[in-house]
Amino acid sequence: MLPHFLAPAAFILLLLLTSCGGLRSTPTADPHAQQAIENMAAKIAFKNPQNINTPGHVRIPLAKGQWVTTLARYKNHDGDRILSTTKVIDVQQDLVTLEVENFTASQKGERNVTLVQIAGYPVNLPVGPDQEAIKAITSQARILRMVTQAGDNPPSEMPPAYLQFASNLMKDFINPAVRTTPISTQPVETPYIRTRDAKIFDVEVSVLGFKDTGKIQAHGGVPVNNQVLYENTDQIIYTIAYGLKGAKQTLFFPPAGTGMQ
Repeated sequence: MLPHFLAPAAFILLLLLTSCGGLRSTPTADPHAQQAIENMAAKIAFKNPQNINTPGHVRIPLAKGQWVTTLARYKNHDGDRILSTTKVIDVQQDLVTLEVENFTASQKGERNVTLVQIAGYPVNLPVGPDQEAIKAITSQARILRMVTQAGDNPPSEMPPAYLQFASNLMKDFINPAVRTTPISTQPVETPYIRTRDAKIFDVEVSVLGFKDTGKIQAHGGVPVNNQVLYENTDQIIYTIAYGLKGAKQTLFFPPAGTGMQ
């Protein structure tokens, strides 16, 4: 689901690893699967809009234990629903370990988890980075380890020989994400978040010949992704809940040298 990569830059790096292809097709899901994801989201989401009173341009420093949950709704009547939680497992300067848990209606709600360790992670990037800032990300970031688990299948670690390829792919997808308008400051309110000074800007992505444009409502008071809402022609992605502590790790790297199938 490529539009996730359009989220403010701290989030761009990770979501490439867990989803792709949103520019090429619009996933569909049956009503029961849609409702199942909506029900899961309702249990996690803020029951009333969370007030954020801090300045929108000031990012909460990335820290161990933070987490953020987003809900993507495709706009067509049989459109997909994707519930995604990103957890900050560890932060050591710019060496960051993140875990992402996804439940997708078009995949019958199967749980998919990715644990990834990234060196050169943009922990100090501003809200709404411009093209030069995006280039700075791609010059530094690289994937050191990655483990995935789909449903009840055993976890699988990406072999070291493929990590450079994964890092290069990550950079190829990040590079084209460009903020196309100046940042404006406006009050916004969603069912989940309320703030007086969200940062609003348009973005354009061009990947492998496919283009997408959208609008982001961002705020530095939202941990991890700094995102209130992202919208394009096909979908809306809401941040529905977040926390500054309490992220619980569910997937682990195997001991060095033991391998994992």
